[in-house]
Amino acid sequence: MLLRRTPLAGPYQRCNMANDALNDKLKAIDSNRSIILRRQDAFLPFESRRLDNYYRIELTYTSNAIEGNTMSRVETKILLEDGVTPEGKKTWEAREALGHSDAFSLMLEMVRHGRIDTITATVLKLHSLFYRMIDWENAGVFRDGPVYLAGSARVPPKASLAPEMMIEFDKEFNEKSQYLHPLKLAAFAHLRLVNIHPFVDGNGRVARLLMNLVLLKNNYQLVSISPEDREKYIKSIEATHNFELEASEPMLFYHFIADCELKSQKHLMRVLERVGQLDTVNN
Repeated sequence: MLLRRTPLAGPYQRCNMANDALNDKLKAIDSNRSIILRRQDAFLPFESRRLDNYYRIELTYTSNAIEGNTMSRVETKILLEDGVTPEGKKTWEAREALGHSDAFSLMLEMVRHGRIDTITATVLKLHSLFYRMIDWENAGVFRDGPVYLAGSARVPPKASLAPEMMIEFDKEFNEKSQYLHPLKLAAFAHLRLVNIHPFVDGNGRVARLLMNLVLLKNNYQLVSISPEDREKYIKSIEATHNFELEASEPMLFYHFIADCELKSQKHLMRVLERVGQLDTVNN
């Protein structure tokens, strides 16, 4: 008996399968979002503050670790809560943690008090807080020279193009916000900022803060990208740097961020269960 060989999926078939899989994830994310919104208002104020502090430490640790900061999660917690700089760590590592913590607090304030300005203004404010203790002259200021990305063949746009590209970013973000799913919109904002690379340093950290701002503004959960997922994260970005020039969407990055969001939602649902807000957890 001869076995018929199954043909490999063509590009359009693969694209459709990726879209279907992503849509399934987005449906699960939206379902979890509805459950969380119905329950989390019952959080007591001190519980909300504890959750804010958890994410402040977690996002500061993970976002810096991805960029080469060697401070551990515990060391980051001690620094941010007790003001104690761990022994053996470089001054700039502690300053990165303190700066990110300040920028995270600003991001929360922007969302909760309706103080979100244009993308450009928001990004400049976030970068200014993150970078001011590292290099105050370049904090919140677009770069004026070339930058090079370690481990990447991509060359960021010329510095002179950054202001104009940020204006276009503002327009495109506003347009896409009318029809794009909020998770895709958050992922798009991250990718676009990384593509423009407007600052001498700190672009990735500000991009992750911006992404989380969009998620939180739309009542989704903050996501952190663990150092263990760094390679997968970088590959998903590298594969989609020029997605705006292609017919397809940045599916690999959408999937990666969707997985991160699902993980964050399940974590919060477990927290809600522990404080008696949920009887069961959807796995």
